[in-house]
Amino acid sequence: MKKILLILLLAVGFLSTATAYAFHGEPRKSPVDFLIEELELNDDQANTIASLFEEARDACEESSSREERHECMKAQKETLDSEIATLLTEDQLEVFNELQSRRREHKRERCAND
Repeated sequence: MKKILLILLLAVGFLSTATAYAFHGEPRKSPVDFLIEELELNDDQANTIASLFEEARDACEESSSREERHECMKAQKETLDSEIATLLTEDQLEVFNELQSRRREHKRERCAND
């Protein structure tokens, strides 16, 4: 009986994982992992950017309302982007700016469709 239950639980776990991948494709990367890959960051850049993201997240944790948290995150994003830009080489900065442009365009398209 325990073996049957174990097999059923494994099957359910496998099916739910397979379903999640089918609907969402590959799991999303963290913003830091995405930047490491796209910008080909060195270890020092990656560690500094990871720390910046952590600080930005922590800065908004104590916001009391949803609106307040949204405004805090918006301000942190602007600060974070400018701090990241100072760490990048010219080539990396060019790629970073292109990524930012694509993100803004994608956001505009989503807003237009709503």
